[in-house]
Amino acid sequence: ELLSTPHSIDANTFLNVVVCGSFTRQFDWTAGFIESFQTRLSSKTRDATTGLSWAYYFFYQRRYDECMEHLSAITSRRGEIQIRAYSLYCRALFELCSRDRSYQETLQAYMGNFRSFLYRREKRSSVKLSYLHFLEVLDQMVDNLAIRGAAAAALAERLAALQPIANPAWVNEKLERLRTGSPLQAPGRRRT
Repeated sequence: ELLSTPHSIDANTFLNVVVCGSFTRQFDWTAGFIESFQTRLSSKTRDATTGLSWAYYFFYQRRYDECMEHLSAITSRRGEIQIRAYSLYCRALFELCSRDRSYQETLQAYMGNFRSFLYRREKRSSVKLSYLHFLEVLDQMVDNLAIRGAAAAALAERLAALQPIANPAWVNEKLERLRTGSPLQAPGRRRT
């Protein structure tokens, strides 16, 4: 029904469709959706929403450098777009950092910028809290990339108690890897 009507598409709805398509690895369909329906976005948010859409598309293909290129080009001042962009950039940097510790300083600086943004701009307390919890989990995982065994399981349990949390599927997958002693990075394609 969404796609069969000629009306505009809300930016969040558009992004949610892209995330679902990318998460389920329907990349050809997702690329076609972005290309075909970006014109139905409001002209005020079109560039930022399209850029963020391509960033999600590349993130779920584990093409983190391309993801971050699209995120870096976003200039939107809309809070919801900025929060999603900050969050995705942090996740992409974490994936790179879990393979190559030289990204750790950049990730921690970016997380600090995101934290400052949340305190400065975000007025909805539940949104702010869920992203602050996300950053706490990310911070602890970065500091403990080499942790294994019982200590890792205990840390995962403690971090899992932080609720509400943004990006729960991604966070839960990382915490499960921590609990089981699996590498924290996603398997598959390495950075380009």
